[in-house]
Amino acid sequence: MAERQDAQQESIKILFESAIKVNESVKDLYDTVHTLKDTVARLTGTVDLYFDRADARFARIEERFDARFERIEENLDALIRAITAEHKNGKGQS
Repeated sequence: MAERQDAQQESIKILFESAIKVNESVKDLYDTVHTLKDTVARLTGTVDLYFDRADARFARIEERFDARFERIEENLDALIRAITAEHKNGKGQS
């Protein structure tokens, strides 16, 4: 009977130690998930900032492109008017 009680006590001790290890593992898992959540939040913020900056840069490039294209159109219009005027005045005719 004493051996049986000793075996039961040993089993209870093993179960108790296992429960402590499971509890520690759950705490470690919670800490890891919490850290991961914070890391993902920081990463998301960084990616958002990157895209905001990229959007702003693209908008500036687009504005410059629009302004350059408008100047090219104006210059082409002026060139066409000059050629047309020369043509009407008899210049450039062979």
